[in-house]
Amino acid sequence: MGYADFRNRYPQYYPLILQNPFIDLKYHDWYDKLGYRTLYSLDFHEADAERTYDNQCAQEPIREACRQEFVPGMLYSKQEVKAKLQKIYDNLGLSGKTAKATELKLYLPSWKNRGQMTGAGKCILSRYWKHRQII
Repeated sequence: MGYADFRNRYPQYYPLILQNPFIDLKYHDWYDKLGYRTLYSLDFHEADAERTYDNQCAQEPIREACRQEFVPGMLYSKQEVKAKLQKIYDNLGLSGKTAKATELKLYLPSWKNRGQMTGAGKCILSRYWKHRQII
């Protein structure tokens, strides 16, 4: 039985588990942030758990950087979005993460414009995200 299994089965021992100096703090962080189900779905592989944990922890800083980098109502080509996202990832130290233009919707409300006026494949950022509070 591993750490996550034990913690899932015996939650009453959590305060005592935290005091154990032989358990690395990263396991506590992973369990608290990801939960048992996510760890179970990753087959408890450390590399997968660490990658998933890092991605989840980076979401809010990425959103904030996107709010500062992208202007609401502006048109951006796929290449521009990809370059700006890659710059954000690199600045945040996510060196193994490769940006895709479609990932912008994970951080900001946007939509693709297929109209004749702006050309195919342009991305328009929604004007309302500036007024929304994402909590």
